[in-house]
Amino acid sequence: MKKNVLYLAALSCALCFGFTACGDDEESTVTPPTTDTPTEEEGVLDVNATYTDETLSLTYSGSAMPGKSVKFETTDGETATLTLEGNFDITSLLSSVLSTKAALIPDLSMSPGVFPGELTTTISNVTLTKDGEKYTFEGSDSQNGRTAEYSGEVQNGMLTLNIDNVVMPEDEMQGTWNLNQSQVLSMTWESTTNITIPDMGEFSTTQLSSMVPLLVNSMITEALQTISFGNDGNIVANYKEDGAWVDSPLNIAQYYMKDGQMYVQLNIPMLLQVTQTKAGAISTILDIAEFLPYLSEGVPVKYTVDGTNAEVYADKDLLLPILSFIANNETITNAILAEIPADMQTLATALMPQIVEVINNTSEITVGLNLQK
Repeated sequence: MKKNVLYLAALSCALCFGFTACGDDEESTVTPPTTDTPTEEEGVLDVNATYTDETLSLTYSGSAMPGKSVKFETTDGETATLTLEGNFDITSLLSSVLSTKAALIPDLSMSPGVFPGELTTTISNVTLTKDGEKYTFEGSDSQNGRTAEYSGEVQNGMLTLNIDNVVMPEDEMQGTWNLNQSQVLSMTWESTTNITIPDMGEFSTTQLSSMVPLLVNSMITEALQTISFGNDGNIVANYKEDGAWVDSPLNIAQYYMKDGQMYVQLNIPMLLQVTQTKAGAISTILDIAEFLPYLSEGVPVKYTVDGTNAEVYADKDLLLPILSFIANNETITNAILAEIPADMQTLATALMPQIVEVINNTSEITVGLNLQK
């Protein structure tokens, strides 16, 4: 009985948070800088261009940050303007899907910018120092309540930019949080449809939402230890890998606060590098236009802080559209079933149609993590 309920919990969580699949590796390409019209000013180096991929070396807080672009512009060789943006090309990643769904995609290069919450960052009046066939530069920048320092150099065909000492506006979540060992997961679920588990009987979603946190508590605490929200906007998880506790890479996930809500931005190109998840895993999830803003603006999640306790959670406004889409997408549900162990296939096959109906009749659902300092 416990095994069946535990499996149902895992299946529910899988539906809540999507799935990961592997596909064929995409052939890597080198994107040359997009050169602007060169200035004819005497002595000014011909380096005006948009740098990305192999022509850009960008670090943020001392760690590499792929998936971005930097446009460099100077007219006099003395000062320059840097324009920083994301560079996630959905078109190439989802070429097989876009052939039939291009009309649904409002922006094919939606991606977070370099600084959390800033899709485009323009740094003006950057002082240049000419050194042979390159310019070097350094300085500081303050925008949107945050501060940062930068340094770098540019020459024809290559730009290096280092962003350091970033300090985002102070918020209640900054710092390192431990998991609440007594109850890591919090969950509410209200649906007019019940679930019948073979050999166990019928359960309401209210009953299941009180059982699931208890059953998965040890699973989570054995895999995840702490979550840190850095003052540079980075989110770092300390998790277990091959028996050892390790930190997730910097710049794979960032966050910012807006209107009392937290937005989590994922660096998709970097995430693909780390997880080796390819286009086949994402194409179906992104097969609807309403979810695309999550790629650039970030995923909106709620949070509460009470002294040394906090909860970060997703509510029905976020979960229901995603759950409904997943539950009613045969490609995704089949992919989930394909990952189920053979000895659980019979149970999974019996539960999946019920879960779809339950989700379609869900009026309230929240899933969150309970944290402590």
